[in-house]
Amino acid sequence: GTLRVDGSLASVSVNANTGGTLGGIGTIAGNVNINTGGTFSPGASPGLLTIGGNLTLLTGSTTLMEIDGATRGSGFDAFDVGGVFTASGALNLDLGVDPGTASFLLGSYSSLFLASNFESVAVSGSLSGALDNLGDGLWGGTIGSHTFALTLGATQLTLDVTAAPIPEPSTYA
Repeated sequence: GTLRVDGSLASVSVNANTGGTLGGIGTIAGNVNINTGGTFSPGASPGLLTIGGNLTLLTGSTTLMEIDGATRGSGFDAFDVGGVFTASGALNLDLGVDPGTASFLLGSYSSLFLASNFESVAVSGSLSGALDNLGDGLWGGTIGSHTFALTLGATQLTLDVTAAPIPEPSTYA
């Protein structure tokens, strides 16, 4: 089933197991574990989910994030973690609109577990394709006329998108 936290949960741990989804725009004071077969979907088309403790995405989990605009929490999904972020599993970015050239702060956290990295990163929606693992928490690639760079940094998960400029009509003359 789905647990959507739109208010706040006191200091409890939350686990999403196989078939389970955790999402919402509220606050969870404790730790969150997304186990194999579970789904982490911060936001509420879109929105910001705040976790006071640690966030652990285990191997075989899925993270779904929507990007429908440029404003964090209202234009695209995001999460804030007060503790350690451990990234694994698949990250799927659903583009409801063409992002143009923009930067997105998808996640912030106090620290990143050293051995963290996603198993795969895919883009779907207005553009679709997979990003390549470039090593050291970097993912990138070109999809259509857009270049994507995802960085799993020490305290932030960021996505930078660059759209190729449209040539001037005189270029074709």
